Amino acid sequence: MYGGRSLYIRTLVLMLLSIARSEHAVPMEKVKKTNRYGLPHIVRQVNLKAVIRQMRQMEVFSKIDLARELGISTTTMTKLYAQLETDHVIEKSPERDTSFGRPKILYRLAPTLQVGAIVIDVETTTLCFSDLQGELLIRNQISFPTGDHLQNLFARIEKEFTRLREKLEAPCRLLGVCIPGLIEKDSGKSMLNPNLHWLEETCPAKELGERLNCPSILMHEEKALNRAQPKATDDLSDYITIDFSAGVGMSVVANGKYLSGTSGFAGEIGHIVMNPDGKLCGCGNRGCLETLASDLVFHTETGSPMDEALLQLEKGEQRTTEAALKVIEEQAKGIAAVINIFNPKKLFVYSRLAEAYPKYIETLRSKAGKRSLTLSFDRCTIETTRKGKLQGALLLTIDQLIEQATF
Repeated sequence: MYGGRSLYIRTLVLMLLSIARSEHAVPMEKVKKTNRYGLPHIVRQVNLKAVIRQMRQMEVFSKIDLARELGISTTTMTKLYAQLETDHVIEKSPERDTSFGRPKILYRLAPTLQVGAIVIDVETTTLCFSDLQGELLIRNQISFPTGDHLQNLFARIEKEFTRLREKLEAPCRLLGVCIPGLIEKDSGKSMLNPNLHWLEETCPAKELGERLNCPSILMHEEKALNRAQPKATDDLSDYITIDFSAGVGMSVVANGKYLSGTSGFAGEIGHIVMNPDGKLCGCGNRGCLETLASDLVFHTETGSPMDEALLQLEKGEQRTTEAALKVIEEQAKGIAAVINIFNPKKLFVYSRLAEAYPKYIETLRSKAGKRSLTLSFDRCTIETTRKGKLQGALLLTIDQLIEQATF
């Protein structure tokens, strides 16, 4: 009796297991297909990134030398070269190999001006074209006043961009549009722009892309400024850039990744309230760091145009120097807060005061050090930089173009 009942239960369990397997198991053919094609595709992506990073370090290169340098088989390298040539990322170089032995075919990154960047700033808008090295050349760019009217600005951009593209014969495969303010990362919409309110509720990259008949991407100005700091191949995994120009902003790279926040709004250190009874800020609050620590505040305090104020500062004019020191004091407060919160390895500071005040970085470090945790401050390198948003906007656009072209 018990033997029959036991046999019945065991048979029932086996039937249930069989049904479960038939409903949820992955067919063997599908497993084989995933293993056969999925992994090599991932490996190709990794290889392409490594190859292009290496190419951007070199003027000319051969398949054999790159394969040896990166530890990739020549067969794999040949396939990668074929794809990159098809995507017009590389082309054969006119230079000839003069080394001993069988001559190698040399290649270079395609020299045509394949990307464009538009940087819309508070006072000035700049257009530029670049090849895949991201070299910033004066002859390839043009600047004009931003103004205060959306459609007037877009019409001017369309006119000047078209004229410059025709002059340079630049095909422009991808356009990067760089703006300040809060950008919603999913929609590409300008949500809050304290210094350019008329850009709010617009999608600048989408509209300009349609006007110029060119694929486009939108980027925040602080991310562009941050991208400009390390070279294309540098491996800085923890660094921060703070911008004290027309406003105050910040971009953070942690573990090699940009910190963007839930909606893409991270980094708005300029809108930390320092004095609740202070000056009204464009964001609607009072006494934000932006109302105290920017270059705009400096030249407003002096009552002179920026270039003239900087010249006075360089000459050591007392009133101008006092205004500069007041702004540097506030900048140091912001830097101390950033060091205490993020504990970065390196911090880049962008401010035009550094151009004219000889003791700028020394004064900034001294004042920030007094307000920072000693352990964090001592392990952070602080440097000034003149590499601006236009350079970073080009590099970000190139990064994206390479992603699209090779994957």
